[in-house]
Amino acid sequence: MSMDHVLNVVALITLGEMMFYVGLSASVPDFVKTLRDAKVVAKGILANYVLVPALTLGFILVIRPHPLVGVGILLLGVCPAGPYGPPYAAIAKANVGQAAGLMIVLAGLAPLLSPVLLHALTPLVSGGQTVHVNVLNVVQTLLIGQVLPLLTGLIVNHRWPQRAATWVKPAGQLTKLLNLIFLALVFYTQFESLLKVPMFGFIGLVLLTISSVAVGWLLGGPDRAGRKGLALTTGVRNNGLGVAIATGSFAGTPAIATAAVFGVIGFISTLVVAVVWGKLAKASAPEGVPA
Repeated sequence: MSMDHVLNVVALITLGEMMFYVGLSASVPDFVKTLRDAKVVAKGILANYVLVPALTLGFILVIRPHPLVGVGILLLGVCPAGPYGPPYAAIAKANVGQAAGLMIVLAGLAPLLSPVLLHALTPLVSGGQTVHVNVLNVVQTLLIGQVLPLLTGLIVNHRWPQRAATWVKPAGQLTKLLNLIFLALVFYTQFESLLKVPMFGFIGLVLLTISSVAVGWLLGGPDRAGRKGLALTTGVRNNGLGVAIATGSFAGTPAIATAAVFGVIGFISTLVVAVVWGKLAKASAPEGVPA
């Protein structure tokens, strides 16, 4: 078994378990409330499936990387609904229920919209090189790794809330363990590729991530907690899904290393933003009042 295949399997398992955990821990009333708020849903879709992919495409066309490096960056651009959105919202003292609801909505739309975006935008970054996008494989990855585990967690949460409450803590601990294993494997398999990335490449991907956060912030509206939630949900892309698609559709190419590197950079950059916002919220809260 090749290391790319191992990484693909670990990415899918990690993604699936995280989505199951999100479903178990999500507040069903908050999710329903988010679904009923057409304005919030529309902003989430606009930010994640229109503006960030357009921003990512513009970034790729400006820096003009190797075609398959461009594909790796694009993969994260069209894969929103990173499971880190709600916990980052909690760190930032944002609206966690709204962030979870948006993440679930965006994850549910991914099998419809992400393959279409990838198929439409890939020729624009391939530099004339023929790049085949296996749309069926992408849809299958989205359904198996993201949608089904999420729905399963939500169903358990709704039908058997006591069982969900019992499972949620060990599921969260397993999520942390799997993420550590996944990140360690990414660094192990892609270490040489990481060393080859020039400093301006790292800086560019950090700026792209911060720009994605800014897109969500600008669309967030007057409510600060909801604004931060949308910003973080938009900024943190689904790195597990991006790597899973890369290893499934672009095995043995730079797309895998690029998606992995971009995913790690986005994971860390957005966490830093969440921590800063959380500290600012705590510092500005009146004495004796929770932030």
